[in-house]
Amino acid sequence: MEMQLFAFFKKNLKNKVSFFFQKAFSVKTSLSARYLSNGLVQCSWTLNKVDKAKLFKKGVFSLAIRIFDITAGTSKENSTCIMKEIEVNRKLSKCFIQPPISNGTMLIEIGYRALRSNWEKFSNYELKLGEREIIILSPDEPWFDLPFKESQENLHEKMYRISSRKNLGGSEKLHSLEELNLK
Repeated sequence: MEMQLFAFFKKNLKNKVSFFFQKAFSVKTSLSARYLSNGLVQCSWTLNKVDKAKLFKKGVFSLAIRIFDITAGTSKENSTCIMKEIEVNRKLSKCFIQPPISNGTMLIEIGYRALRSNWEKFSNYELKLGEREIIILSPDEPWFDLPFKESQENLHEKMYRISSRKNLGGSEKLHSLEELNLK
């Protein structure tokens, strides 16, 4: 009789735990965003029970949205590093934000940062705001005026000659010793 009662409770407990986990994981955490005509971005999200529980742990103060400019993809030469992190009330399920860029592609993440902890991401969404012209600079393209550089070098050489009229030692002595040894 005890074995039957134990088996009954075990099966009942197993069913309840299974039902709880199915329900907790049946809703996926998701994020969506859309660009509005007034220039704002509307972000909407749904958090599953497990992620909601993480949000209310001790040391977690708020939900947050992070925004990255990923227009240029993974190209190191053309990528930008715009990132914006916005704190959001944990009880909300949508917000309106001013995007840091007006064209290109943004990666929007929703998650949280606990006290002295790394960023924990729940979900992300890519939002295309329109085409951006990507300017590729040639590595040989001059960044400064060459005549200015030459005049700077000439000025430097002139200052060196004026200051080195008197042999003070150092490399001048070594060069003179080398000249004597070569003769």
